[in-house]
Amino acid sequence: MPHKRSSRIAIRLSVTVPLTMLVGVLAAPSIARGQSAAEIVAANIKASGGEQAIARIENFTSKGRVTIDSPFIGTLEGTIDMVRVPGRRYYERVALGQIEQTKGWDGTRGWEVGPNGPRTLEGFELDVMRVQSFVNPFVAQRTLAPPGLHIKRLDDADVNGRLQYVLLVTTAAGPAATMFIDRDTKLLTRGTMTVSIPAGGEATIVTDMGGYKPIGGVMLSTTMTQVAEGIATTRVTLDETSFNTAVDARIFAAR
Repeated sequence: MPHKRSSRIAIRLSVTVPLTMLVGVLAAPSIARGQSAAEIVAANIKASGGEQAIARIENFTSKGRVTIDSPFIGTLEGTIDMVRVPGRRYYERVALGQIEQTKGWDGTRGWEVGPNGPRTLEGFELDVMRVQSFVNPFVAQRTLAPPGLHIKRLDDADVNGRLQYVLLVTTAAGPAATMFIDRDTKLLTRGTMTVSIPAGGEATIVTDMGGYKPIGGVMLSTTMTQVAEGIATTRVTLDETSFNTAVDARIFAAR
């Protein structure tokens, strides 16, 4: 039914794109020389807490709020819960009133249970959860090492009055991502990617990340605004995150 189909599209926007990965294109006239793509990546990892601090994270659990504004279904407000085990497992539950969606990755299989029933997640949707399981997206890309991974520096850009490094990340399969890193803080701030939304066709997703806080020795974004023009705007605020706690492995298993 139309209402059900629209709900399906809007809900998936909150989980289709990694909370800490995707970024958008705002061209600037020229590249400020002296920093290679590899050096910018290294600076971002250092600003995120550094290799050793990131490696100490065995898992992290987050709870927060989510709001979705869509011309199809109006405004929905609810909660989001995530449990992430870097490179090994992922779990997410979004509850928007009577609408609920749960998804996970047990290290092998990706799955989702939503308003339209259960389904298997493969390809790009599975890759998203793998990347989201990590603290830092560049550590994720390096660890997962997808075929054809290449990071290229583009012209610098201005985002909301702040100068950004811009990196284009491509692989042999899947959509390219353009990643924006603040030149001062060296933290990830924005991203765009054109993706295929189930039952909705192609959409360009623009994601802004902010509200960085030091948690467990690493810097984590606690706010995310994701815009799919003409489809929905999703806002996520993480109110609490804990590290290296006891986790019931059964939550990651396919429903």
